[in-house]
Amino acid sequence: KKHKGKHLSASDRSIIMKGIQEGASKAEIASRIGADPTTVAKEIKLHRMLLPGSIRLAMRDCAVYKTCRHRKTCG
Repeated sequence: KKHKGKHLSASDRSIIMKGIQEGASKAEIASRIGADPTTVAKEIKLHRMLLPGSIRLAMRDCAVYKTCRHRKTCG
């Protein structure tokens, strides 16, 4: 694993974006960039943008949606 204790590069982020567009799993994307799947998951969560109509999908992904104080932006 090449990313232990290091930040992701712009090319790593590009590979993550391409993997998402291709429908690859987080584990598959992680293996492409030599990172842990949780690193990929955190990167996606930090930089995702919700599109109109996608809030229902985001609500299902939120573990604390029912009690969240930020329900309109939660996801």
